[in-house]
Amino acid sequence: MLSTHVHALFVPGGLLTTATTIPRLEAVAMASEPIPHTYGQDDQGDSGGTAEGTSDLVSDALLPSDALLTANVVAIPALMDDNLLDLPSPKDAQRNTAVLLSAASGTALLVALAVMDYAQPGMPWLHVAQHVPLAIWAAYQRAVIAHPVVVKAALTGATYVIGDVIAQVVQQQQQIVQLELAPRSLRDNLLRINFWRYVRSGLAGLLFLGPLAHFYYEFVAEALGAWPTLCKIALDQTAYLALYNTVYYLVLGRLAGRPLVQVARQYSEQFWQLLRAGWRLWPFVGVITYTFIPTAHRVLFVDVVEIAYSAILSQLTTEFGDQ
Repeated sequence: MLSTHVHALFVPGGLLTTATTIPRLEAVAMASEPIPHTYGQDDQGDSGGTAEGTSDLVSDALLPSDALLTANVVAIPALMDDNLLDLPSPKDAQRNTAVLLSAASGTALLVALAVMDYAQPGMPWLHVAQHVPLAIWAAYQRAVIAHPVVVKAALTGATYVIGDVIAQVVQQQQQIVQLELAPRSLRDNLLRINFWRYVRSGLAGLLFLGPLAHFYYEFVAEALGAWPTLCKIALDQTAYLALYNTVYYLVLGRLAGRPLVQVARQYSEQFWQLLRAGWRLWPFVGVITYTFIPTAHRVLFVDVVEIAYSAILSQLTTEFGDQ
């Protein structure tokens, strides 16, 4: 039986996955071979090897089997690192530790500020503790009204970081199963993830995709508000999705130091596959988006769906790989 190796990344409106199959005997043979160290290359801005290696990676840029539930598929093989089993470089381990601590501290600080703003003089702290989610929601609403572009860009950037971290952890788990290695703790997996890979994804979401989504939903609400919901969804899944995919693909490729011509050529070969892949989930999400979700919160809603979907798909692909 073939074991399945799944790579996953976030993509506009969904999770990006590429799948290749490796025979079990071949995987066992690979276990006896030394795994090259790749993190030192990323420290100097190179994330995917030489141009000669790119042609081999391109051959792996196959869309996953129909057995895997995918939403969008954008295969970016030149940006993928397969060697996630070796020990991380000291710099990567330190960076990942710093990011995890910063994220936990920052989240705790934001929650504390929201609670302090919600609490009124004389209000029992038990009552305040019971209404922490309400306090967070109220703080978010004030922030998104005051600074809509900044807040939505930050949300999308965080979404893409989380999505890529989940993707890398799942990728490691798949490789561990293939090579029949001993299980590893989540902490060890997190320390081994490629720092620059999730930073690139986060920057793409923060600087480009978040603002793009904000202005698109505002445009639809103001200029196309009278359109039927089905027409809005059709626009989402054609012109907007094509633009979103293109921006994501080209930006991520350039951030990785890839020649723009090379990235554009790879993308053009998969353009229609990517567009069709998005139609598996997001038209149904669009019904809720345009029916129940206020314009100001549509980016947040889509980001939450992306994270939830990535977790579900990651679990499905892990179970599929164990079979």
